[in-house]
Parts: sequence; structure tokens; C-alpha cells
Amino acid sequence: MPPQASYPQIVVDIESQLRAMKRTGIAVGTPIVQAVILAMFEEANTPSLTAHRFSDNWVRLFLRQQMKWSMWKTTRATAKIPNDWEIQCWQTHGCMAYQNQNAWDHGSDLVINYDHSGQHCTNG
Repeated sequence: MPPQASYPQIVVDIESQLRAMKRTGIAVGTPIVQAVILAMFEEANTPSLTAHRFSDNWVRLFLRQQMKWSMWKTTRATAKIPNDWEIQCWQTHGCMAYQNQNAWDHGSDLVINYDHSGQHCTNG
């Protein structure tokens, strides 16, 4: 028997907690939902459900059926590398080098961090 049928008040508490989290801007993902469900069942002292492992599929089903929510799939923009990526990298590098040299010649206070680690900086 699903927990929704056996423990309706706990399910209402889970729903209200998840809605409150979503309203405050928290990204409600599967691990967070699992943690909220387990915490609510532990608080209600239901040992049979506290020992239960709520799988990712079960959580998605609960969110879809009970709360009318759906999980969004993340996009992977880094997987969409253009065919001419090498040319674009060299063009970007050339533009940066030109801008750095131009700023250096004019004596501005330009600082460039080449490798984003803070180790290789150039002052203008």
C-alpha cells in the first residue's frame, strides 16, 4: 500500500514543505525530496517507512501524481561544441592579445588572469 493512502496527513505535510521550499527559490530535486520524505516519516515515528528507500523513480512518480510537478532535464550546452571550435578559440585568443597590447600601450590599469587561477597576471 503506498504511503499516500496509509499516511494522508504526512503526505500533506510533505507537500506543504516542498511547496514552501519551491516558493523560496530552492531548486527542489530528487535528493531534496527524498530527504524531506524521510525526515517527515522519521518525525512521525513510522519505522516501517523510515527504513524504506525511496528511489528516484518513486520520487518522480510521487511528484507527478501527487503534486502535479514534473522534473526538468538539464541541458548540456558543453556537449554542443561547434565544428570550427579551434578557429573560434584562436580568434578569441587573438582579440584578447590585441586588446591587452593596446591597453598596455596606453598605460591603463588592466589586469588579465589568463588561466583563471590568479597565478599568471599581467599589469598594464
